[in-house]
Amino acid sequence: MFLSKDSLVTKQARKETVDPQPSATEVKKKRHHGERMHHSHQVFGALIMGFGLWVLFDNQSFIAVLQESSHTVKVASYILIAVGSLSMAMGFFGCIGAIYEIRCLLGLYFTCLLLILIAQVTAGVLIYFQREPLKYEMADILKGMIINYTGQNRTTEHTWDYVQRTMNCCGWTGPGNWSENLLIKNNSQNLYPCSCRNESLPGTDLRDVGMCEHLSPETPVYQTGCATSVEKWLLDNCGVILGICVGVAVIELLGMILSMCLCKSVIQEDYTKVPKGTVGHGDERETEGVGGCVVDALKD
Repeated sequence: MFLSKDSLVTKQARKETVDPQPSATEVKKKRHHGERMHHSHQVFGALIMGFGLWVLFDNQSFIAVLQESSHTVKVASYILIAVGSLSMAMGFFGCIGAIYEIRCLLGLYFTCLLLILIAQVTAGVLIYFQREPLKYEMADILKGMIINYTGQNRTTEHTWDYVQRTMNCCGWTGPGNWSENLLIKNNSQNLYPCSCRNESLPGTDLRDVGMCEHLSPETPVYQTGCATSVEKWLLDNCGVILGICVGVAVIELLGMILSMCLCKSVIQEDYTKVPKGTVGHGDERETEGVGGCVVDALKD
């Protein structure tokens, strides 16, 4: 027994009532969430990448002294640039996957965010437990640089001069470190680094870099080392870095949760959607979904 046209339309309408299509508001909400994910990861990814570029190319701060001698600092800068770039790219893929409901992009977005989060936590744990070795490595680098200091036009030497001049310090642990300098040891003149001079004392030279000669019995230099000031500077900057990393981790965690929710909703819609049939005035055109309903009705 065949079903009438009204019965088919009623049955299909009942099915669509149970499993409604996404409304314009829901689509707009998903698009809004996708855009927010995209912009958040763009901003935080740009911050991380910008910091990595600063560490790699900065020539006016203490980082310049370390990046030429320490392989660890260079590797860390490259990792920061890679993580920042990947975060920006993942924001784009997450945005596309959320707007167009593409499960593979949402899955890729979730996986990459999980890997980035694991890498960030691992790096943080390693840095925390390697603080003392890093401190000794930094001290060895600076002591070696002081021994071979010549005052020529070199980025690391001029940067260290800038550190001593602005922080009012001399040497790493004290001015005694400069007694190991090869130029001072092999010169008959009474030399000292110009950047160490204590401007409050009379008779000091006016140069900021290189070596200066003193005639007084005592060397007119600062008596405190730069270790404490440099460590404080690094801790202050590490606080900024830590704040950015925590913000990125929170955004990544929220993005992972949102991507799982969106992926789950897309899967549910794929299982519950029923294609609509088109009913004409004189003839009847049916889709696969309505045809299936007719076959089921005939079997009954």
